[in-house]
Amino acid sequence: MLKIKYLLLFSIFLFLACTKIDVSVKEYSKEYDYLHVTFKVINSGNTTVEYYEIYYKFRTTDGDVLNDWTNDVNLPPGETRYVEAYSYVGDAGVTNVWVDHVDY
Repeated sequence: MLKIKYLLLFSIFLFLACTKIDVSVKEYSKEYDYLHVTFKVINSGNTTVEYYEIYYKFRTTDGDVLNDWTNDVNLPPGETRYVEAYSYVGDAGVTNVWVDHVDY
């Protein structure tokens, strides 16, 4: 009986301490020799995320798949934020951008 009680308390703790970030590419464009990406970031958990890193990939018109990352801090629960990033692409155009993963 004691084990069940501790398991129940642990499950409640995990539920209350849930941290979850949803990230999507809102838009991207080429500005001079740089890819400009805007990410939409939503903290759908119930704790503040003190620091997070967004890793993303993009395909150039040359056929290369490149990657880069950006970061941000202090995202309260329920907040939506737009995070911008720039990546050097030179003369190549960009055909696609996607989020690879998020670390927090």
